[in-house]
Amino acid sequence: MAEAILLERTTADSPSDVPEVIPLALCWRVQGAPHSLRLGEAAVSIGAHPANQVALEDRFVSGFHCRLHLHAGRWRVKDLGSTNGTWVDGMRIAEAELSAGARLRLGSHDIVLERDLQREVPRLPGLVWRDPALAPVLELLRRAAPSQLPIMILGETGSGKEVAARAVHELSSRSAGPLVPLNCGAISRELAESELFGHGNAASTCAWCARRTRTCTSASAKAPSARTSSIDCAA
Repeated sequence: MAEAILLERTTADSPSDVPEVIPLALCWRVQGAPHSLRLGEAAVSIGAHPANQVALEDRFVSGFHCRLHLHAGRWRVKDLGSTNGTWVDGMRIAEAELSAGARLRLGSHDIVLERDLQREVPRLPGLVWRDPALAPVLELLRRAAPSQLPIMILGETGSGKEVAARAVHELSSRSAGPLVPLNCGAISRELAESELFGHGNAASTCAWCARRTRTCTSASAKAPSARTSSIDCAA
């Protein structure tokens, strides 16, 4: 995949910023069985010879076919003079920069670079976590935050639903506005409708926000971040 790289002029007094290395993994199949290799800082050689980190039993793959290495925080692939060439996203290359989603073709094998979510640390405001099992969930929250669609966060009491809702709010286009938590357990069933959607002639005004001298737009009132015990209304 072709990418544009912006290089900034640096001096001895202004150290260069090295891009953060995105955790990636090589994924391929052998007779239908999935294989993967996490990329670290060391170079990775691919070829038919058993001495390679990725050894492929393929008569169309050269003994030492290509090598992947880090350069300025980016992964690059270099063909090692292979007979049938190294292909990246359908183009034969001598050397190329790689990113998540890039597809390498060596002989009859396809090798895909995928983000290693088990090692990648999604950055969400206010969230501190250690369990690797949470990585896919937090990545989903990060990707969903810019959306204008309603987001429902489900979980048991004390699992951090409000913290997750605040993180989504901070990453959304509404971060400049307030986030108003609403505890549904403190509202009677008879008053729930007027509390959430307003009452009287102002049908599109959120009564909860109006009492706080703020006017909630109809879009905000219709698209809160909901939790099992409360509702966070992003104005």
